[in-house]
Amino acid sequence: FVGQEIAYISGKANFEDYFMLNLWNQVVRSQGGTAHIFVPYLPAARADRGIPLGLAPYRDLLVGAADGAEIHVLDAHSSLAVKHYEDRGASVTNHRITDFPDLVRKVFPKYDGIIAPDRGAEGRSTAFAKILEVPVFQASKTRDFDSGAITGFEVPDLEIPNGKYLLVDDICDGGGTFIGLAQALARKYYPSKADLDLFVTHGIFSNGLEPLEAPFRTIYTTNTFPQDVTLRTRPRLTEIDIKTTLIQEVVK
Repeated sequence: FVGQEIAYISGKANFEDYFMLNLWNQVVRSQGGTAHIFVPYLPAARADRGIPLGLAPYRDLLVGAADGAEIHVLDAHSSLAVKHYEDRGASVTNHRITDFPDLVRKVFPKYDGIIAPDRGAEGRSTAFAKILEVPVFQASKTRDFDSGAITGFEVPDLEIPNGKYLLVDDICDGGGTFIGLAQALARKYYPSKADLDLFVTHGIFSNGLEPLEAPFRTIYTTNTFPQDVTLRTRPRLTEIDIKTTLIQEVVK
């Protein structure tokens, strides 16, 4: 362990993996190596506010394991999530999928526009639209904060109602936001029907892919959150190898 040493923690890591990371980091440093820690899916990043703070146990484990080594993440859910780590002394680099424009152009076909499903997705959707040289359309949603349930959507005015559009966001867990927005678009523009694709950096897909396959022709995600074979082999899923690209970008 005397060179550029790499630890890559997938989205399905557990607490034991972080303890092993701590031991690995100690060995690398003791032998004069340089530790590069990749945690592309920042655990519990959506639980970035309130009491109890859901990301706190993961943060404390990861900050302790890194012990000052740079932590590389990808499309962190929010700047607040990253700040929670930095406030504990961690050095965090938040890479973005749009930092790799050649990859984006290679993977994605031509669209009539990018749709941001909510205000939180505005920045990354705009960056996608700039790379693909298409307009961006902003949607929004309302939520009951007591129950957490989505209560409605504000659908954007599309220039071509029956065109081809890509929804862009960072995380898909159950998929309710994307399914609900696709249904709202279908109602607004009926009988016209847009062709919709979906891209999420981190595909958790806790409800499987079946609910998403009805409204979306192709579902794109990266390999930050490894899929089991039953999902990886579904014809509508395209998994992008960001692991190799990210490591090569950092360890040159």
